[in-house]
This record gives sequence, structure tokens and C-alpha cells, in this order.
Amino acid sequence: MTGSKKHCQLHPQWAKEAKGISDINSRIGKGSFKRGKLYEFCRSGRHRMEGDNVMVGRTHKRPGNRFCRACWEEKMDTAYDRYRN
Repeated sequence: MTGSKKHCQLHPQWAKEAKGISDINSRIGKGSFKRGKLYEFCRSGRHRMEGDNVMVGRTHKRPGNRFCRACWEEKMDTAYDRYRN
């Protein structure tokens, strides 16, 4: 028997609370591929992640991740301005 199962048997109240937290985390997709689909706003909090504003990444680091197109365009404009000046 693993340590966590033994602990759950010895402390049923704790086990009930831990199970509830685990269920909530699995429903929201914490740590899984579903996580990116749940965000309403981009990481900066300025743009909605819907419609044409969503880009699906195809990089070697994060294939399939969703990115905010508006933030990406701002980043590219800033990089271009630095290059030109």
C-alpha cells in the first residue's frame, strides 16, 4: 500500500478534502492539454482569447498551444521597430 493510501485510511476527513481538490483540478484540466482552452483572456489580461485573436502554436517548444494574436503582433512590431532604429 502506498503512503498516500495509508494516510487516507488513517485520516478519512483529510482524504475527503484531498479527493475534492483532486476532482476539481482534474475537471479544470490542471496540468493537461485542456488548460489552454479554459482561459478567457490572454496572459497579459488585455485581450480575449476567442475568434481570430487565437493562434495555435506550431513551435518545437510548445506545439498546439494557443497564443494571443494581438500580443504576438505587438511583440513583432516592437522587435521590428528596434531593428529599424
